[in-house]
Parts: sequence; C-alpha cells; structure tokens
Amino acid sequence: MPHTIERGFDADQAEQLRALLHQSPRSFGKDSSLWTLERAAEVSFEQGLTPERVSREAVRTALQRLGVRWKRAKQWITSPDPEYVRKKTIGTA
Repeated sequence: MPHTIERGFDADQAEQLRALLHQSPRSFGKDSSLWTLERAAEVSFEQGLTPERVSREAVRTALQRLGVRWKRAKQWITSPDPEYVRKKTIGTA
C-alpha cells in the first residue's frame, strides 16, 4: 500500500505562516519571544491556518517550499519591541 503525504499548508496558508512568523509569539499569548518549529505549528493551528495540528516537519516543509530555510528564517524573525536590537546586543556584549 503506497504511503500518501499530506501537506500541512497549501500555498496560501504557507504565505500566511510566513506573515505569522514576522510577529512575536508573545502576540499570540506565548511566554517566549522566540519561534520554534513546534511553536509555529501550535500557533498555526490556534489561529486557524490549519484545520488540525501539524507537525514541526510540516512547518519546515512549508517554509522550504517558499524558499526559506528555517535556520535562515530565524535571522529575519524579529521582535516588534522597538528596544529589541539594543536589548539583544546587551545580552551578547
């Protein structure tokens, strides 16, 4: 019996996912300002992007179809906090 792979996100949902990741997880009631694949899957479902909870791999695959690698995505996912850059550099100095 052949295996079937169902995509977690269609093209429109993938674009919505990308837009969602440009916001802070705190905007969605999460206690962290950092996105993880797990958290993105959770928020996608909670926000109605997907009809059921998808896997981390589904999130990664959807971003990959958009030409976005998760490791690189973390570089453009930023906080809406106007003091974000200052706070971030304090922690690494």
